[in-house]
Amino acid sequence: MQLIHGDLHLGQVLRTVTGWLLIDFEGEPAAPPAERAMLRSPLRDVAGMLRSFDYAAHQMLIGQPEDARLAERAFDWAQRNRTAFCDGYAEAADESIGDPRTHGDLLRAFELDKAVYEVAYEHANRPEWSTVPLSSIARMTVQETEGGE
Repeated sequence: MQLIHGDLHLGQVLRTVTGWLLIDFEGEPAAPPAERAMLRSPLRDVAGMLRSFDYAAHQMLIGQPEDARLAERAFDWAQRNRTAFCDGYAEAADESIGDPRTHGDLLRAFELDKAVYEVAYEHANRPEWSTVPLSSIARMTVQETEGGE
């Protein structure tokens, strides 16, 4: 358990010539300060970044006619970035966490929690985007029942 960002995603970071720079330290703006200061699992922030790769990959498909080839390319892009992020995280993380993929069930639970939150957010603010978290929830729950990653 440690202090975490609480709303970490690609919109909170910038790519520089030497690496990545975190530009937002506020955390979840809707959460009260006491909640933001609570100790939590760093896997919550990992899950936020993994969800963000899914959004980055699939946002171009919103409002477009269904195209299986583009959907597959978006999924593959997200998977490559998830793998690269987890590989980098595993290299830099404290031994107590290590590779986030070794905590698969907990990481998946945090991702599902984030995706359910996203469904409510999108429904209220951008209903046409609801397909992004809903399709992720469907994939994650199918993977869980099939026992796959």
